[in-house]
Amino acid sequence: MCYKVIKNLLILYLCISISYKASGFVDANKSPIKITSENLKISYSENIAEYIGNVLITQESIKRSTLKISCNKMIIYYKKTTQQTHTDTSIEKIDFIEKVTINEGNKVAQGDKGYFDSKSKLIILTGKVALKEENQYMEGQKVTYNTETKLFKMIGNNKSNDRVRILIEDN
Repeated sequence: MCYKVIKNLLILYLCISISYKASGFVDANKSPIKITSENLKISYSENIAEYIGNVLITQESIKRSTLKISCNKMIIYYKKTTQQTHTDTSIEKIDFIEKVTINEGNKVAQGDKGYFDSKSKLIILTGKVALKEENQYMEGQKVTYNTETKLFKMIGNNKSNDRVRILIEDN
């Protein structure tokens, strides 16, 4: 029984490592992603891995700034597979829940919640969002972070007249 549990945990670890690379979340020129949390819950039947409590995702890079994402909870959804071996390691989506922060270089984006879309390669933060870069502070409806180009984008809501607001402090 213990052997089977250890074997399944090793398979999950390999799946997570490979899936990030396959999903575009990882740049081929970067170091591996490190994930820490207080708890990890895995559901093979639902194809999800759930990190709970002080989740920190870190990816160091030689060419670019270190990327850090923190949140209270993260759920990774894997694409459904018809095989019993769990060898399909493609990520469908990642949800970031409660107090989400993205740090990349001198930029810090915050939101109430967010998600990573593997097709568009975007991390999207929603809720009360803010973006700070050096002496600039911005607020809006949504922040997107492109994991390939490393660009942040602040978006307002034209329907509710909730426009992007920016404060630039003089140095």
